[in-house]
Amino acid sequence: MKTVHTLIVLCTILASGCGGSSSSGSDEANSTNNSNMAFDVISTNDTVTGGTGHYSITYQARDRAELSPISELEQPNVSYTLYENDFELAESKIQIEKNPKTVINHIMLVLDFSGSVVGDCEGIDRYFDTSSGQFTVTNPYADDNSNLCNQLVSSATRFIDTVVTDNQKLAIFYFNSRSSIFPLVEQPTSDKKQLTEGMQVLFSKQFRELNLSGYESTNLYGAIVESTKIACQWVDQCHYDGLTTNSPENKELSRIASVVVFTDGRELAARVSEEEMMEMVNMHSDNYYYTIGLGNVDDTIMKSIGKDGFFKVEDVANLNEGFNDLGIGLEDWANSFYKLHFCPTQQTGDSEIVLKVRDNERKLFGELAVTITLPTNVDLRCDL
Repeated sequence: MKTVHTLIVLCTILASGCGGSSSSGSDEANSTNNSNMAFDVISTNDTVTGGTGHYSITYQARDRAELSPISELEQPNVSYTLYENDFELAESKIQIEKNPKTVINHIMLVLDFSGSVVGDCEGIDRYFDTSSGQFTVTNPYADDNSNLCNQLVSSATRFIDTVVTDNQKLAIFYFNSRSSIFPLVEQPTSDKKQLTEGMQVLFSKQFRELNLSGYESTNLYGAIVESTKIACQWVDQCHYDGLTTNSPENKELSRIASVVVFTDGRELAARVSEEEMMEMVNMHSDNYYYTIGLGNVDDTIMKSIGKDGFFKVEDVANLNEGFNDLGIGLEDWANSFYKLHFCPTQQTGDSEIVLKVRDNERKLFGELAVTITLPTNVDLRCDL
């Protein structure tokens, strides 16, 4: 189970059965020992104000064996059974909210703009046409899927379209031989137009001459370290140099960082050692790290960095497949969060809540268990 410390993780346990009315033979397969779904509790909270309100539990659904996210667990196609202290609550008394906007994934797309990529951009130019008031691109390789410069921009643009949602924001950086990484879109955003235009800066001859020309080597390890430092600014808690970011203004939001790195080569600059780089990655195990490697990359290293996913692409023509596969995975991740709303029958003290989930069509089943603490001396009036 991936423990995401940047989230508010409360009382996560997986119970082995519920007793009471849950003891029927059909429910036996739902026991934790036999389940193929697991749930990470993200947060529990109440909306009780002046005695009126309800409770909610935000959670993520995963495949127990592969740890991959599970989306589309929504009513009425999926059955939900809720137990409070072993007694079943009526289905009409619970609501399941899909994709609650309480978990935000800040994705940093980090692209290798070293010599091999820049060399394939020769003859491509992007400039602002004053007569039309728009950017114009001259690209003789627009239909050439063997041109790395063209394929990288088009693949990344499709990636933007796939992953950017209400729950996922994106920033774009690049690296080459220099010690720092540099922004194309500096702050995570859901503005696809801004992200696409930022990606297309690679097509600008002026930009390439000013920022990319002459930096032929690949500072891959250094880029990973610098990416992690920047991503620290986007999450609720960070371990870099003991830094803890300020508490978010909206405490109901949980912020996560994902670093996605593309390269078509190996570490060459030797600014940062492999050990230093991996120490930084391991220190930030709460972050998600993905890698896309094209051609002659070191698969072992790329898998170590991309601990949450490594996508190998054999040739330029298939580059879009690597970005597409990762994009679909991240889209599923964004759609794997749910929020349970319910009104407990117990009115004070600690209450044991168990939620059983069954998707008969996909043969998915599992259960989530959590303890909630009810307010004292409050006449709770349900607002659901």
